[in-house]
Amino acid sequence: MLLDQQPVLGSSIAFAVRCDGLTKSFGEAETKVQVLRGIDLGVRFGEMTLLVGPSGCGKTTLISVIAGLLNPSDGDVQILGESLAGMRTWRKTQFRSKNIGFVFQQYNLLPALTSAENAAVPLIIAGQPRHHAVAKATEVLRSVGMGDKVNSLPSQLSGGQQQRVAIARALVHEPRLLVCDEPTAALDAKSGQTVMELLKAVACRPDRAVIVVTHDSRVFHFGDRIVGMSDGRIESIEEPKRSES
Repeated sequence: MLLDQQPVLGSSIAFAVRCDGLTKSFGEAETKVQVLRGIDLGVRFGEMTLLVGPSGCGKTTLISVIAGLLNPSDGDVQILGESLAGMRTWRKTQFRSKNIGFVFQQYNLLPALTSAENAAVPLIIAGQPRHHAVAKATEVLRSVGMGDKVNSLPSQLSGGQQQRVAIARALVHEPRLLVCDEPTAALDAKSGQTVMELLKAVACRPDRAVIVVTHDSRVFHFGDRIVGMSDGRIESIEEPKRSES
């Protein structure tokens, strides 16, 4: 098992995410492909965990299972102390919309909406009045350094600015788990550093955790834990900050 049981200050449970014996395969019989092969992993609160490894090693599949977007073939995933295994589909959707935020390589902003309106989308979908949702989104945009761009359309923003709007959208409902899939892949070095600094600041709360899938070795130093994957397995876990101390 690649788990330790150190409790985290400010949380009643030890891990934001816990995977036990997690497997995932696609297809059947001759077409069956095993993508995850027995993943044991704990993701701590207050930390940024990086998932690294070659393309096709299972990183994106793992975070998709963690986020409840895919069901595991075997094993269990606990998010914030709750097992996803027994959740009905509607309950899982409700749980995800309340507790998990997503940041992707593609910003997926709606071109006809302003930054504030794009960031407000999760709240509007959840049923909040539009003016309340936009007001809350504006506050979050200010917190990520986009206060002067709340009325700008995506076409008026740089790639780094669009990614910050996407991060604001992921944070607007105050999730306790933030899942990011290659958030710097489409950015230049400076913008990528800015985005990772922002995500790092987000992670530094005792009631929140951030998982980042990345191939970008320029940002590895931001990780509190670097989880190396290969062929559907966890090959290594490094803790750079602890090894330096």
